[in-house]
Amino acid sequence: SVWFLFYSILIVSYAFELLIWAAVLVNKIVAFLRGPCFFGRSSARDKVHRYEILVGNFLRCLSLCYCFKKGGKNIKNRGELRDAAYALTDYVNNDTKMDIVFSDLYVGLKLLARIQKERRLDAMKHIASIAASFMSEEGDNDEGAEHVMNRESFLKSTLNKCSLRVMHSTRNMRSSVLTIQSKPLSEEYEVIERAILSNDNDNDRRALADGAHFVPHSVHIYHKIGHAVHDHPLCVHNATFAIPIDSLNDDRFYLKSIHGQESTKLIFASFLIGIHATVYAILADEVAKAIVISVRGTLSLEDVVVDLQCLPQELSEVGRKCDFEGSGHYCHSGILSRGKWMYEDIRKRRILHEVFSRGSPYENYDLVIVGHSLGAGCACILATMIRHKYPRLRCFAFEPPGCVYDEALCNFSESFITSFVRHDDIVPRLAPANADALRDEFFELLARVKIPKFKLFRDIRDIVNDDDLSRRNLAVLRATESTPRDTQYYQQLLTFR
Repeated sequence: SVWFLFYSILIVSYAFELLIWAAVLVNKIVAFLRGPCFFGRSSARDKVHRYEILVGNFLRCLSLCYCFKKGGKNIKNRGELRDAAYALTDYVNNDTKMDIVFSDLYVGLKLLARIQKERRLDAMKHIASIAASFMSEEGDNDEGAEHVMNRESFLKSTLNKCSLRVMHSTRNMRSSVLTIQSKPLSEEYEVIERAILSNDNDNDRRALADGAHFVPHSVHIYHKIGHAVHDHPLCVHNATFAIPIDSLNDDRFYLKSIHGQESTKLIFASFLIGIHATVYAILADEVAKAIVISVRGTLSLEDVVVDLQCLPQELSEVGRKCDFEGSGHYCHSGILSRGKWMYEDIRKRRILHEVFSRGSPYENYDLVIVGHSLGAGCACILATMIRHKYPRLRCFAFEPPGCVYDEALCNFSESFITSFVRHDDIVPRLAPANADALRDEFFELLARVKIPKFKLFRDIRDIVNDDDLSRRNLAVLRATESTPRDTQYYQQLLTFR
């Protein structure tokens, strides 16, 4: 009927209208994504701003996914990620273009892992060879030795157990150890000899004992101290906890709910989370006779932002204020901002002044600053800033980032900062030079590939035995000096460098 036809035309027109609005919306979104805000060509400053917006929005989305349980409320995209954006732009050298795709990333990283494993094995073989020769000489000269391992068995034991210790004989240990590390500005490893801690040295024994004693303080600041005072009347809005100065002798403030901390008293704690603010606590350790400042490491998204603020910042102004030579020395900018915040917060609250004042039960205590990971870096800069007021201060940094100070300032702080690094933890080895070396070698390996990618995919998926590693790498990679220089990729690599 006519009415049915009219109704059908009306429905179709409505459908077209809905489709048109959807098409217009999609077109607007595509135009926005193709514009200079995201992928359009722009100046270096615009690229930095774009990276800053993208990283900030990503972190804000993460905070929403976690319902702000991991922080994120203070990420406003108002400059706090600018340093990270500058560092990222510099790292990827945005002024040049490399024709690589995601499959190249996968292949390059797998090959890089294989090459580095081969170098480590070669270096360990070299160490085992030196140690076996040394043991053979000791065995020939020591008539009282009951048993000396032969060269082959020692080599096999060293490679299987990855043991880098060098032995005088089966009874005694040397006071040094052979280790491997990458050569500066080189793709190779070198064998070096390092001194090791000895039970016969009083300073070594004291360093290990102090590290074992103070490490729980750097751990409990993450959660347990906050839980212990969560419902306490002196905990103001779950942000700060402070006992009255005239209550320093009060036994109610011992951390009895935390195992092993029954003789530790909580004097002050700040649970503020921000880009500059960080969680820290001031404790009275009556076993070690020390006032301990414990700084929390990375736990919230704000902490991640501080980690990313990795550009170096000069310390001349801080040095003038805190009475140390800061001119020509540099520090991780994010860690420095938190160190300065803690310094000002402690100074304004006059906590240490009151604790060490005459008549206080803790006036003769030592001052110790501890921290783990990011907190270790903040502890280092705080210790450097307040050392002129407390010359007996000591700092124990557990797994500190490798880019806190420049080398000269590290040497200066050796007398009062002790760092503890566990085995091959990546955090203490994070430094711009290491990241640049990893990037450059990755691109270099892609230029050295000599077989088609589909064959390379099959090769890197197969398990490679240590004995077969060198042959398999030679089968897929050219020698460095044989890399073709006339390819378009290599010319892009030269421009990138």
